[in-house]
Amino acid sequence: MKNKRSILSRGSLAASTLTLLSLLACGQPDNSASSAANGQQKETQLTTNQEEPSADVIQWVSIEKALEAQKGDPKPIFIDFYTDWCGWCKVMDNKTFSRPEVAQYMNANFHAVKFNAEKEAPLTINGQQFEVVDAGRRGIHTFAYAVLNGQMSYPSYVILDQQMQRLAILKGFKEAEPFLQELKQVQ
Repeated sequence: MKNKRSILSRGSLAASTLTLLSLLACGQPDNSASSAANGQQKETQLTTNQEEPSADVIQWVSIEKALEAQKGDPKPIFIDFYTDWCGWCKVMDNKTFSRPEVAQYMNANFHAVKFNAEKEAPLTINGQQFEVVDAGRRGIHTFAYAVLNGQMSYPSYVILDQQMQRLAILKGFKEAEPFLQELKQVQ
């Protein structure tokens, strides 16, 4: 039987957080950035079955795809950290992320990532392994914990620049206009 680790008793979590931030600061990831479990992470796409993606719909990709895309197109990475049970996350999807002006701005200025902070598959970034660990009733993905500085509230958004430095952590539901204003201030 596996030894279950709680987030509080896992002494290496703080070190992992610092390691992630230093690894991200070291520049672009190498080709080893990949999902460790089952080879692939499910990509979230809000597009219909069109051959050409719509500019009026955010083109969500996995974190691995965003890191790879950044090599040829060095835009910041926008990460939407959500959970399945988060009502405000769903409202954000339906009221704000669905707006054409938000989608157009996001697609033009970011590699957009949706990341379930409790269920994503394990991943490796620059040799650092991140996975879901036990924490109370639900698990917490150590990548989300590291990037959000342990401030686990949803929805939360992180923007990483081309050098993988964190530009901002944004929190909570936002209407389209205030959300766009915040994004523009960060860039």
